[in-house]
Amino acid sequence: MPLWQSFTQKSPKMVLATHEASAVFMADGWWRSHRKNVAFVFVTLGPGLTNAVTGIASAYRDSIPIILISGQARTSDISTGCFQECSHSYPRSFSPVNLFKNITKASFEIISPKEAVPLFEKALSVAMTGRKGPVHISIPLDIQDAEICSSFHSNHTIKSLKEIPLLNKSIKLINDSLRPLILIGGGVFLSESEQLSQDLAVKLNAPIITTIKGLSSIETETKNFVGHIGHASNPNVTDFLARYNPDLLIVLGASLSSFYFSSISHLIQNACILNINIDKKVKKVRNNDLFIYADVNLFLRKIIPLISVKKTKLLHYYPYQYTISKSDIMAQCISILNENIPRNTVVIPDAGNHWLDTLSLYKPKNINGFFTNTGLAAMAHAIGFAIGLAFNKTKRVICVTGDGSFLMGGNELLSVKENNLNLVMIVFNNQTLGRIRIAQKQNFNGNYVATDIGNVNFSKIATAFSISSYRVKTISTFARALKKALSQNEPALIEVLTNSNEIPICIKDK
Repeated sequence: MPLWQSFTQKSPKMVLATHEASAVFMADGWWRSHRKNVAFVFVTLGPGLTNAVTGIASAYRDSIPIILISGQARTSDISTGCFQECSHSYPRSFSPVNLFKNITKASFEIISPKEAVPLFEKALSVAMTGRKGPVHISIPLDIQDAEICSSFHSNHTIKSLKEIPLLNKSIKLINDSLRPLILIGGGVFLSESEQLSQDLAVKLNAPIITTIKGLSSIETETKNFVGHIGHASNPNVTDFLARYNPDLLIVLGASLSSFYFSSISHLIQNACILNINIDKKVKKVRNNDLFIYADVNLFLRKIIPLISVKKTKLLHYYPYQYTISKSDIMAQCISILNENIPRNTVVIPDAGNHWLDTLSLYKPKNINGFFTNTGLAAMAHAIGFAIGLAFNKTKRVICVTGDGSFLMGGNELLSVKENNLNLVMIVFNNQTLGRIRIAQKQNFNGNYVATDIGNVNFSKIATAFSISSYRVKTISTFARALKKALSQNEPALIEVLTNSNEIPICIKDK
């Protein structure tokens, strides 16, 4: 309460969430729209801490710098069993520091007023230095009440590498290559290297592929862009790579995890891998690959002026066209998004079948126009994320979610309405947990166990929050609802009724 109350009528603005995990998801979206300062989340001890775990674990996987500040009992009451006490010294309780130490870059507790300023400065520096990530600070109530004498230096020092290891070897490797291929990962966005990565591709006349996270750093019309790899990848991407047969794979800010890399690893057996990553914990795929531990932005700025222009003719890429039938309601809706939303719109799909359809069919019109949570892949992440992003009033935000995710995070419509955010939420209602249902059909002989949700009217829930809503059953009514929602400078929800057995377009034939 002392810290909370200090923000009354002051800047920065305090935004109230209805659940702590959603609060962290909001902070995630807010930070990605700015990429300069860290985002702060305040929670109470006990359930506030445990509820925040999913959001913080997600931020850790996606390298998002968030400072989580949690309350704590008075220092004199710790180990006495006071209300909601969280400490390692009381039976059947837990240490807040230990709870978060494996899902943050640092977790600590302030135990005296004189520690407060140095620890806050350290938290800011740790969160933003190297591979970014969340930091947790636990503050006992009496420490919050204490007077702090020393001044706080908000211009905290961010440590950065000034030199690039193995720079000359990297230059030779690139200049000697005949068929270089560039793989863009999430680190390109985190290092603000979107334009630099495209400059590299143009100079090398090299094709670009991305991870799913890397899609945030690209637009469909980007020169030399082929597509993403991993889930819902366009089938023609692997065909192109097989014909191209790269002799060098330049990896920019990607870990090469099996989640996506296994889909193309057999196609690059003849290629050397030059991997640029700021995280020294990222493992090599092959022992003879060249790993450069450096900031992607710094590496590209150093190396682009020093490499030779390549004039080799690039192989033609033929985009794959999915066949969408009249029964594929979700797929048709995503296609309508492509046709109707303006530039400078950001689309965020949630976990579920709609995630796969969006990955397959949505074509970002601008850089930073598409984000998706693939690290932890938490349901309802997109709802909180879209809300946090929508505080950037310069962009229109569209959240694509499902009935299961909405039941987890839909109460955050309260923040949407209170702040009059320019957000359109599309809820696909198939009355089931679709991804699980498909697995039950394909792998368990159609034995549907605890999958159905029932008939919930989500448009009425939006109406209860005084948000404009539309409930549609056909593609034509969806198109009209979307056009109307986009024409208004206020939040809106469109509920789309779909078939519980509808299968995402990218796996229909599998």
